[in-house]
Amino acid sequence: MSESESVGLNREDRVPLVSAIISTVGRPSLVGAVESALGQSWKNLEVIVSVDGSRDLLDHLCLPNNPRLRIVASDVHIGGQMARGRAIAESSGEFVAILDDDDTWLPTKIENQVNIALQLIESGSKHVLVACRSAVVKPDGQIVRITARRLPSPRESIPEYLFVRRRIIPGETAIGSSMLLFDRELAEIVPLDSNIPMHDDWDWLLAVQLRTGTRVEFSPKILLRYADNPAGASVSSSGNWLSSSDWFLRQKKNLSAREFGDAVLCICAPLALQQGEWRAVGKLVRISIRQGSPGFSAFAFVFLMCAKSLFRNGSKPHGRRWGKDCSAERQPLGLQDSLGPFEGSVSFGPHEQFQDRE
Repeated sequence: MSESESVGLNREDRVPLVSAIISTVGRPSLVGAVESALGQSWKNLEVIVSVDGSRDLLDHLCLPNNPRLRIVASDVHIGGQMARGRAIAESSGEFVAILDDDDTWLPTKIENQVNIALQLIESGSKHVLVACRSAVVKPDGQIVRITARRLPSPRESIPEYLFVRRRIIPGETAIGSSMLLFDRELAEIVPLDSNIPMHDDWDWLLAVQLRTGTRVEFSPKILLRYADNPAGASVSSSGNWLSSSDWFLRQKKNLSAREFGDAVLCICAPLALQQGEWRAVGKLVRISIRQGSPGFSAFAFVFLMCAKSLFRNGSKPHGRRWGKDCSAERQPLGLQDSLGPFEGSVSFGPHEQFQDRE
């Protein structure tokens, strides 16, 4: 049974064009990302690679020769999010799907999400924002974890879902750019034009909800391989706790006290731990309490992260950053939600292993 049959839609009734947008600086992983986009079961799809800089950055890569593939270049560095926005402006699809150049889609990702989007539109939704679960995978093929473990409830807002911690375990919630498919008009109302050092995905998502009231709908299937890069290998793995906390302080007016307090404890503080900035952890705990209202699970989570860091490093905080100015010598961070690896990793198998897993 095909994806369209499984959700009760006849693909012959409507087959909208989808624009797959891949921003890049020419990393070798781009080839795999492009191949996964062109290999989608949803064939009415164009792929636009947006080079954040000169097109010469792609000279060393052997990209597929396919009429559905186009390449645009900004000639100067403008940032990944603005490169996406530029490609969307040159695209033609009724729906837009974002793919990072180090991630790969499973073959039915777009078909599954388009069918969900069409159902939402038929039910009266003006705009659609569809995400999916992903397998976070190391370069050697080991699964770090499956995320998101929990999907949003029908009345849960995007910031509530992303930032309020209800359980202690890692990977509870997640929404990243490579998970998303949305209608073109949404990107015209809220352009992808930010140039900030961290959290540009979340920045756009919060703006979407504030300006349009659109909520995210999840496919429960695992339809994406999300790359767990070595520290510093990508924008998402090379930020710092200070950039993260600055973003949350700017967004504070748009967040509830619980959302802000939990986010500072569960996102910013673990980044500081990864960078060895123990004094910053104390500072962030104070900010969380004084300017927010963190819940018990958030306190338990940051305590667990501190205990894990102490266990890894010995009986006490060590390293020459202990006790020094926490704004100095910032080190690379891990994944987007800064939660560390999930124990019990297994080898990543064929695509089909995950397509119907819920």
